[in-house]
Amino acid sequence: MHKSNEKTNANVIVCFFITIITIIIVWFIFPAIQSAMTEYEIEEETVKKGRLVQAKVIDKKFIEGDPGNPLMGDTGSPDKHLITLYTNEKMRIIDVKSDVFNQIDVGNEIKAYEYKERITIEQEKRKSGWD
Repeated sequence: MHKSNEKTNANVIVCFFITIITIIIVWFIFPAIQSAMTEYEIEEETVKKGRLVQAKVIDKKFIEGDPGNPLMGDTGSPDKHLITLYTNEKMRIIDVKSDVFNQIDVGNEIKAYEYKERITIEQEKRKSGWD
């Protein structure tokens, strides 16, 4: 019976230490996990609304449109002013207005709005112009 009491005491002590260690882990780890989740949610919300980023212009291309044949019902296609931007280790090609296309040169860094699936350089959202 004496040996049984020793085993019981040993089991109680082991269970006590396991419980204490679990409480300590939960006490310190759970807030870190919760904080990381909150940061991720904030980042996702920011990307949905658009985040202002620096983008480098790495290419410009003008593609002349096709006037089509209005008599045949073919409306043709408009001119395209394509700019390739590099930001956050991604390259994105966007179509811009001709006046914006003429203002920007390859190698320039411009401010752009990055969303989850696209990037824009909408001038009307900017308050300070191109600089």
